[in-house]
Amino acid sequence: MDDMKIEVGLPDGGVVEFEKGVIIRNVIKDVDYKNTADVICAVKVNGQLKDLSQSLEENCKLELLTFKNSCEAKKTYWHTTAHIMAQAVGRLFKDVKRYFKSR
Repeated sequence: MDDMKIEVGLPDGGVVEFEKGVIIRNVIKDVDYKNTADVICAVKVNGQLKDLSQSLEENCKLELLTFKNSCEAKKTYWHTTAHIMAQAVGRLFKDVKRYFKSR
């Protein structure tokens, strides 16, 4: 295998070769998960939770997380939408102070 290529293990057991640095979202689109690509909220890469905009730099195995099949996907979705809402409120109401409380 080329040093600039990585092997990505897919949920169906297949393995596909991609350029190092490929964006996870593009892997999902390229391997014909088009019917579910719009419902995938996050992925696990070698067991670690990742969002779809991150890149893959080494051989790995993907697990696709949807709103239906994963509590982690729901938490990721809700977390992301909370940030989007905070940005919208900040743009609409310039004098609003944003406050995020850590758990």
